[in-house]
Amino acid sequence: VPAEQIVNLRPLVRVQIVTNVDPSDAEHRKIISMLKNRRGLQIRQWDKKLIMGAIVDQKEAVIASLPEKLIEEEIIGVASISYEWVMASNDYLMYAWHTAERISLEEL
Repeated sequence: VPAEQIVNLRPLVRVQIVTNVDPSDAEHRKIISMLKNRRGLQIRQWDKKLIMGAIVDQKEAVIASLPEKLIEEEIIGVASISYEWVMASNDYLMYAWHTAERISLEEL
């Protein structure tokens, strides 16, 4: 998701991002500087690159497994509005959230 879209979300929208942040990477620093002042944003460090996904209002879910070498044609995912799929996706993404390391945006 482009950082501009996250910055432009309504202020009440809570955003939690689990990613692999490299403070020495100029592109990562640029993105963090765009996001760091947005209310309701939390970022956690997770070195694993296994999945990507989003849950919207506990009503929609998108989740994808990522191959070791990122080739867009090989990404396989599921998008669903089924309650069961949303809850299963939520559980999997929450595992990533709870096992990731909390980071301070001010320190980056």
